[in-house]
Amino acid sequence: MFQTLIEGCRNNMPMGTHAVVWQLQKNPDIDYIEYGCLGECSRCARWLFLLVEGKVIEGQTKEELHWNLQKAMEIEKYKM
Repeated sequence: MFQTLIEGCRNNMPMGTHAVVWQLQKNPDIDYIEYGCLGECSRCARWLFLLVEGKVIEGQTKEELHWNLQKAMEIEKYKM
């Protein structure tokens, strides 16, 4: 089965990304890795964001980030 790689920045978690990650970690088809810094500091200061298969996915709110992640994961699933 295909596992989607999602990467997160520990510094972005307090902005609300942690709630999205918590929901994602319930999914066995997701491999989540958290780093101290992803080198996206200007983005990290303004938006909630995660990487899906190396591509930046952003959202202004937790709900928007979750929605954008779902869309990105569907696209990745069909690429395989």
